[in-house]
Formats: sequence, structure tokens, C-alpha cells
Amino acid sequence: MGKGSKNSESSVLVENQDKDRSATREMIENNSNKKQYTWEEVRRHSSKTDRWLVVDKRVFDVTRWTKHPGGQVILNHYAGQDATEVFHAFHPDITLVEKYLKSFYIGDVVDDTEDHDQALKRDFEQLRQKALSKKLFQPSRFFFIISFLHILVFEFAAYFVLFRFGTSWIPYLITLLFYVIAEAQCGWLQHDFGHLSVFKKTAWNHLFHQLSIGLIKGGSADWWNNMHFQHHAKPNVIDKDPDTRIEPLFLLGDTIPI
Repeated sequence: MGKGSKNSESSVLVENQDKDRSATREMIENNSNKKQYTWEEVRRHSSKTDRWLVVDKRVFDVTRWTKHPGGQVILNHYAGQDATEVFHAFHPDITLVEKYLKSFYIGDVVDDTEDHDQALKRDFEQLRQKALSKKLFQPSRFFFIISFLHILVFEFAAYFVLFRFGTSWIPYLITLLFYVIAEAQCGWLQHDFGHLSVFKKTAWNHLFHQLSIGLIKGGSADWWNNMHFQHHAKPNVIDKDPDTRIEPLFLLGDTIPI
């Protein structure tokens, strides 16, 4: 394929992403009876029993949405806030969530006073589009399959050494080395499967995620998804990102230095 063909494919990919980001607005464009709200009004609905959130300048009342696939915690994290970026990060195919969004849509945001960092958002969006155009988000399935197989090889080698040479110190240390390599590599591999970023079919990603974190590492895929989705919804935000809940082990005093 020539260079022109590659550029054409990249532009199509970026165009599809833009269409997905505007789908939320288009699907409710014809509803002219909805109210308009200010950011001050939106921020007042920020509790578990009264929560609104904003996506692409559209206001959604998700107070009674008890069956959100991503769980209630993420909805609570963004109550009274703009959830546009995290929404599109977690929902690449907008058509799958259209039927849910329509029933929760209540109106539009009428001012931009909340978007004081709009310039920063535009910079990150330009960076994202550049990464898309360069196909940096397209995985090599061959790489992931080979990585999965080499983990299985090290796992087998670890047990084989003990079976063949016994439990003296040298076989034990060799086994430990093989097992540490397998488990460490598997930790990163299951991460990508858990993000559903390897295969086009979600079922295949879930299958390999269960095999890697469940069978090989002995962990829970559901637990990991619940915690890690919260991490990406509010990265490094104290009391919201589960990965930052170890501050009592390293900090002294009653005030967190942020």
C-alpha cells in the first residue's frame, strides 16, 4: 500500500472518532423542549441521592440509574461535574449507550464558566487525534499472543524444575526466578486484556483476561475492573482513585500535601 493509502486510512479513523464524540449531541438534537441549566445549578446536584452529570454540554440526571454497567461509584465521582472526557474514554461505541442516555437527558448547559481549562482540553484532544492518526492505539495481536505463550512457558518451566530436580536450594531459586518472570509479565498483560484493547471482540478480551488474572495470577477479574475503572475515572485524586489509598502509610499529620 502506498503512503497516500495510509494517510487515507488514518484520516478515516480520526473522522470516525469525531463522529462518535458528536453522537451524544446528534441523538437528542430534535428535542427542543428540554431546559437549560447553568454550571451553578449542575453543581448543586452532586450527592448520591441527587446526581447530575454533563456530557458534551448535555445534562443527564442519573440519580435513579441503579444498573449502570460501570457501577455506582463512577457515577458518584462525577456527580455535579463534566464527565465528557471519561465518558468517551469508557464508551468508544456510542451507539451501544444511546438507548440509555435518552431517558436520562434533561437539558443543556448554557455557559462555559466551568471550563476554565478549555485550552488544556483542546491540547490533549489534539494530542489524542495525532496518536489516532499514527495508529498508536492499534495493538499487535501477534505480540500479545506470543507474550501470553511465553508466560505459559515460564510457568511450565517453574513447575518442571521442581518436578525434575527436587526442592533443594538451587532448583528452588531457579523455579522462583521463572515464576517471578511469569507473574510480573502476566500482571502487565492482563492489564491490556482488562482494558479490552487487544481484540476487536469484547468476549475474546474478557476470556484472555480471565485466563491471565484468574488462572495464572489467581486474582479476580471483576475486582480488578471495578478498581481500575475508578482509577482511570479519577486518576490520582485522593479518596476517589483506589490506587492512592496508601497515603496513611507514608504521610504524617492530618493534612494531605496537595
